Amino acid sequence: GLKGDYSWTPSGNGLLLRIGYQDETLGVLEVDGFAFPEYKGHYLNLTLIIARVCGLVITNSRTCQVLQDEIAERKIVEKKLWEINKTLDQRIAERTEALEKSNRELKLEIAERRRMEEERTKLREQLYFAQRLDSVGTLAGGIAHDFNNILTAIIGFGNLLLGEMKA
Repeated sequence: GLKGDYSWTPSGNGLLLRIGYQDETLGVLEVDGFAFPEYKGHYLNLTLIIARVCGLVITNSRTCQVLQDEIAERKIVEKKLWEINKTLDQRIAERTEALEKSNRELKLEIAERRRMEEERTKLREQLYFAQRLDSVGTLAGGIAHDFNNILTAIIGFGNLLLGEMKA
């Protein structure tokens, strides 16, 4: 097991190098057989820098992949939302059209009912007028009948008097 960022190999001519970023270990790389063992301190510094850069690259690559996956997922969700929105817009348009049609029909029905109510009112007024005329006619007929009875009596008595006067 590696306890730090590196450890020397048993031969002393190489090292085990931790590849990681921050506290996460991404892997261990063994570098062995330095060509110039006298520069192993320089090799160490260089490999530690390379290991950190590799760790950063791997971490960024993973982050990039996660972001690409999230973007792809969001695009799918966005497409579904767009389709749902399109369907909803279509439903709204259809229902609006149906409501407008119903509204037009209701307006026509209301206008027809008003016209019929006006006609009904006129017919009722005509009926009342006809009933009044009928009542006046009945009254006039009764008066004329009574007057006729009185005249018949007067004419009858007048004829009797004329007959007695001639006799």
